[in-house]
Amino acid sequence: MRGGYLSPLQTNVNAKNVIRNRHTATREKHDRKKMFVPQNVRRRGNEKKKGKKELEGKSSNEEKTETTRAGCG
Repeated sequence: MRGGYLSPLQTNVNAKNVIRNRHTATREKHDRKKMFVPQNVRRRGNEKKKGKKELEGKSSNEEKTETTRAGCG
């Protein structure tokens, strides 16, 4: 139904609704582009995720280094 195609079965009211929905979708897109500037909440979430990943990676790396050291020794 995107792109504004209206089947002959739809009434005029439905056509108006479809057009309005399409307009709101474009507005939401613009709002998203505007929201992209501050990005505070997303950054916080990413930092938390990165921290967890780094901790996991560090623990796995430490284990790897210990095993390699033991092998070398």
